[in-house]
Amino acid sequence: MSKAREEATEAVEGGAAVFTPRFTASPTEWGDLIEATESVGWELIDWAVSMEVAYPVFRRR
Repeated sequence: MSKAREEATEAVEGGAAVFTPRFTASPTEWGDLIEATESVGWELIDWAVSMEVAYPVFRRR
């Protein structure tokens, strides 16, 4: 299991309504990280990008 998916799963199991990870991977990998996070029940609703760091905001579906 990817780290992104693992953290997203932990947030679901912890009962979080909003999940805000920090993506420090290459921008070419952000799509995979979003897909991994959404695969466990999150939906991307917003994000901010600063240089090569992304701060996505996910809400539970």
